[in-house]
Amino acid sequence: LNKISSFFKPILKIIFPDLKNEDKSLSLISSNIVMNMLGLGNAATPFGLKAMKELKKLNNDSDIASRSMITFLVINTSSVTIIPTTVISLRVMNGSVNASEIVGVTIITTFLSTIIALIIDRLLYLVWRKKYD
Repeated sequence: LNKISSFFKPILKIIFPDLKNEDKSLSLISSNIVMNMLGLGNAATPFGLKAMKELKKLNNDSDIASRSMITFLVINTSSVTIIPTTVISLRVMNGSVNASEIVGVTIITTFLSTIIALIIDRLLYLVWRKKYD
């Protein structure tokens, strides 16, 4: 988990420009995303909740979501999954001949949904910023 998470930190630094490398929230976000990618949604939830708590602290405990909080929620909502373990297990239980054949399509779908979600997130942020600046 630590090795994979450290691989994603440079990418996450681009996605979350307001966070510093040493921020605890960046490590928690990375762990959450890696767990979700591996299809371990239940294990990812505690990391996600802790990450949001840290992001709220960085946002001076404001009730208004910060840019990083919104982006993190967008990433989680876009279903970052490479190995859909739940779907594979359901397919096995229902007698699928090749239960893991969906992995390739899942990777493509995950990549596209996450990229599109991040593009929309950035566009809406730019529109909002332009409107209130």
